[in-house]
Amino acid sequence: SEMCIRDSDNWLPPDNVQMNPGEVIASRTSPTNIAMALLADLAAYDFGYISEGCMLDRTQKTFGTMSKMERYRGHLFNWYDTRTLTPLAPQYVSTVDSGNLVGQLFVLGSGLRELTESRILPRSICDGLADTLGVPLEETRVQTHSVSNESGLRIDGNTMRWLERQIEELERCPYQLGALQTLLPRLIKDATAVSIEKSALSDPELHWWISAFIRACTDHLQELQRLAAWCVIPPPPPGLWDVGSPGQLQRLAELRTQLARLDAVPGLREVAALTQTSVPLIDAICAEFPVAVSYTHLRAHETKANLVCRLLLE
Repeated sequence: SEMCIRDSDNWLPPDNVQMNPGEVIASRTSPTNIAMALLADLAAYDFGYISEGCMLDRTQKTFGTMSKMERYRGHLFNWYDTRTLTPLAPQYVSTVDSGNLVGQLFVLGSGLRELTESRILPRSICDGLADTLGVPLEETRVQTHSVSNESGLRIDGNTMRWLERQIEELERCPYQLGALQTLLPRLIKDATAVSIEKSALSDPELHWWISAFIRACTDHLQELQRLAAWCVIPPPPPGLWDVGSPGQLQRLAELRTQLARLDAVPGLREVAALTQTSVPLIDAICAEFPVAVSYTHLRAHETKANLVCRLLLE
């Protein structure tokens, strides 16, 4: 799905992909193919392979294409050229394929509605990333114990240990925004270094899986920073939480509690409500800083508070 559903094919899935003796993509699709591709994206999100934003973007692009496809009395034809969107001859409507599409659209709709109650990152994010590295690792282990090891993926001992360490780190990572904000950039940096060492020419399959891992980490990191922009704020200046009147200290303590709660991966509804919860509190804190601290401390505190406010509003 990731590699075969692309812009050149109008974000429609191919009917099939031949891998041997050479790769051949059948540039035709049907309502059943389209339905399965839409559910594949939803399943990829559920398993932590892609972010919610990526899944929604791909779904929207496919629906955009479907809105332009020629129909017969409102029904999709059974076969289309994915590059030109031309219905293929002989043109006909299949009740089976159309029924598959309708049934799976009901499933997709149910899954999308569940997103309104979901957290901003799937709990399966680390499992999904570990699965991606686990594929080449497991294949290498199978090849190692195989009677015949003339073909297949070969990984040297250092790379195997690196894969194992990354998987172990993902399994240990707590489900918290701060921990993920720290871990994901490091995973991207380390995997990029390994990817450069294991070039597409010398180790094509291993290079592909590591590149897929980098894409997935980058996707999740961008989603985290888009929906939880406060995660990129540097640590507060010394004394931020201890300056001000009794009322100000109470507000700062409340803000500190809210930020700690947000680190526990909030839901989309909670993030959407920040303009009514955290932002008014930050406004009240900002309003008192000029009379609560000296000018030397004022700039640091104002910068921090205003940045928090701006990021939450975005």
